[in-house]
Amino acid sequence: MRRAVFASTLLLFACYEEADVRPPQRIYIQTTPTYRPPPPQPVYTPPPQPEYTPPPPQPEYTPPPQPPEYTPPPQPEYTPPPPPVYVPPPQADYTPPPQDYAPPPQDYAPLPDYVEPQPEAVGVEIEAPFEEPSPVAVEYAPPPLLFESPPPPPFAEAAWVGGYWHWNAGWVWARGRYLAPPRPGYFFTAPYYENRGGVVIYVGGHWRPPGSVFVPPPSGIPAMAFL
Repeated sequence: MRRAVFASTLLLFACYEEADVRPPQRIYIQTTPTYRPPPPQPVYTPPPQPEYTPPPPQPEYTPPPQPPEYTPPPQPEYTPPPPPVYVPPPQADYTPPPQDYAPPPQDYAPLPDYVEPQPEAVGVEIEAPFEEPSPVAVEYAPPPLLFESPPPPPFAEAAWVGGYWHWNAGWVWARGRYLAPPRPGYFFTAPYYENRGGVVIYVGGHWRPPGSVFVPPPSGIPAMAFL
């Protein structure tokens, strides 16, 4: 009996070995690394501290010397000037004039009062136009004005026209006189003289209507030269 069981066991084992076709198993072997301790830590060495050197001692403050005490200069003593001594001027000896004065003769006549000469004898009468005349250029200036004293007016509407120098191929004195305005409201305009670059611009006296104003001739308007 025992032999039959053993034989069947062997047979079963043989069948099991033939039927086992499993691949071979890998065997992993884990090696344990060898422990190595870390390198030693460096020892900290603090840097050397510089040795403290105190600053040099501060110089002791010495205040500047005080200026000398002010001493005002001596005041000069005032000495008033001596009062002036009045010395009267020497008196001249009076000598009376000689008594040989002779009175003037009995036929002596004092000089008459001076009368300013009137230029009526040298002037002419010029009729003033009713319109402004054209300007005239003359190469030399007129003489100084003559003095005239107007007499009393002959009538109420009379207008005094003073004398003036008029150009008529030469300077002629137009003596002053009383005139009646040619029309109501008209007034007399005195002559005009102007020196332009050594040439005298002359506009004769004339009557003007009321409300009008005389305007000197402009430089651009030509004048009748040296008439």
